[in-house]
Amino acid sequence: MPSAAIDDVSLNYELHGTGAPVLMIMGLGVGLVGWLPQIEDLAGEEWQLCVYDNRGVGRSSVPRPPYSMSRMAADALALMDHLGWQRAHVVGISMGGMIAQHLALSAPERVQSLALMATHAGGWGGRPTRTALTGLAGAHLSGSATLRRRALVSMLYSPQFIDQMGMDEIDTGLKQSILHSPAPRRGMVGQVSAIVRHRTLRRLSALRDLPALVVTGTEDAMVRPDNSRRIAAALDAELLTFKGSGHAIHVEQRAAVNAALQRHFSQASRKAG
Repeated sequence: MPSAAIDDVSLNYELHGTGAPVLMIMGLGVGLVGWLPQIEDLAGEEWQLCVYDNRGVGRSSVPRPPYSMSRMAADALALMDHLGWQRAHVVGISMGGMIAQHLALSAPERVQSLALMATHAGGWGGRPTRTALTGLAGAHLSGSATLRRRALVSMLYSPQFIDQMGMDEIDTGLKQSILHSPAPRRGMVGQVSAIVRHRTLRRLSALRDLPALVVTGTEDAMVRPDNSRRIAAALDAELLTFKGSGHAIHVEQRAAVNAALQRHFSQASRKAG
């Protein structure tokens, strides 16, 4: 797999498709494999997706904590430089959405469009839910690997989706994802340290000229849906809300989310043209 040497880290990345550039930024403790539903549906002649492992996870470097969102946004911009991309559609989910906010604030001229999913702008609204705290504790303190993964499943997905797909099937997929892109403890600590210091809400209005899409699910147990409403209002952006969906909305609502992203990219491209 290709990698980009960027300051103190080497970032592992993949390119899929041959079309217009789309930078996909993943969330806490998850590697590029987390974007598989988008790679399979979106990459092609119209869009070229760059997916990568953030610092601290997968096959990218795991420097010593703490990390910061501004540093991780600089990683993303340097990766764009490495690829020769002057501009890109930028998509971020959860922590990746926080990185995307900092990227857009630091270099709005590099962002063709912005899509933020299941994320927040920091402050009191960004505090962990009780379910998230319980899930994180179970994911790291449970006795067996299976119990730890099942704690993650309950935190990431809505009860409706778990009932529909079955806990065993989701757990198998999560196990494969973890094996593909491990998240060492030092990397998790580094990424969490960036999340707790993330603050952007008061600055987001500066990005109102950027085409923006905000996506949330009403049953997100990790990030309160109200956060998406606040971000959308600050950006004057379209807000897409999926009733009954959880945090991993790009998986639960794969077809609808991918259709919305395609429409969003196309509209932004026409506006720029």
